[in-house]
Amino acid sequence: MKIPTYKNFEEKREHFQIKKIDTIEKFEKVFDEHRRSCGIYRGVNSASYKIYTSKQREFICNSTNVDYISALEENHYIQKYFQLAKISMGEFSCYSILQHYKKPTPFVDFTKNFSIALFFAMHEVELSNHSDEINDYVTVFFIPDKNVCLLDISDKLTETMKRKKLSIKEHDTCYQSLFWKFCESALKDELPKIFLLKDDKNYKEFININNNQRIIMQEGLFIYNNYEKNHLLPLEESLKSFCKDEIENIKHSIENEKYMYEPDTQLIQEFEKDTKKLQEFQERFEENIITSYEINKKLISDIKRQFKLPDKDLIYFDIEKILNNINSENTDNKHNNLKI
Repeated sequence: MKIPTYKNFEEKREHFQIKKIDTIEKFEKVFDEHRRSCGIYRGVNSASYKIYTSKQREFICNSTNVDYISALEENHYIQKYFQLAKISMGEFSCYSILQHYKKPTPFVDFTKNFSIALFFAMHEVELSNHSDEINDYVTVFFIPDKNVCLLDISDKLTETMKRKKLSIKEHDTCYQSLFWKFCESALKDELPKIFLLKDDKNYKEFININNNQRIIMQEGLFIYNNYEKNHLLPLEESLKSFCKDEIENIKHSIENEKYMYEPDTQLIQEFEKDTKKLQEFQERFEENIITSYEINKKLISDIKRQFKLPDKDLIYFDIEKILNNINSENTDNKHNNLKI
């Protein structure tokens, strides 16, 4: 099955705030606005692409759902790597490694750096021979800081860290891994189906996504999309749906509590407070929190020439390759000196 795409900008506009860039002057203005990060970004080399996770794409194309997490957790070498690196071997940390090696995960890559997103938008671009306008553009998706906060779960993860410090002494290492597994399992029931995962020192011991070179160099972070009611909805559509489901679930909990012989008034008030907060979030999601910068492909050569963008060696950082190149250059210089 082919992965669904947008046929035109009218269809795409239902889910994004679209801003077209057809001149180098317009691009320069946007570039200047984002010299300092204003949120998070994702670049794709076709404006027709929807925001699917690699796990969704794998299922759509091949109808497969391989359990890589269990395979990682059972592998002796992977266990040793996590142990020596002092990384909690939880599901989210494992997904970060799988994402790095292009295995299917429920993560969507984003970056804090606009220029890095531009690199991905302009990398290996195919010039269009189609008559439909959307294929003449590449896209940089942008979620501003004021909307990123809607997906931030840092408080809940930090609270988990506090519970850990109260429950286990630092020297009780034999219980650490069991505790993290218990925490993650319990936490998953509390977390929303879509949330942001970033590098944060407050819960790094629990979830560490900066566990490989490339995510560090790409200033990466992830949005976790595990909306189960319709597991093939792209992120832009899932964002408008998952809060509705949570609101309905809380309403059912309120009704159930009211029918108890002695209803817990305080619990009902907490439920109602959560409902109000989620309704406010839902209103903002309905307004389309993602901006979509549509950059005309005809500008790409001028942009690459006039603006300083990251190069491929930075984005696909490889220390071994760099060291081999240094060694090769030194060898060449020695040969040249001998000739002189």
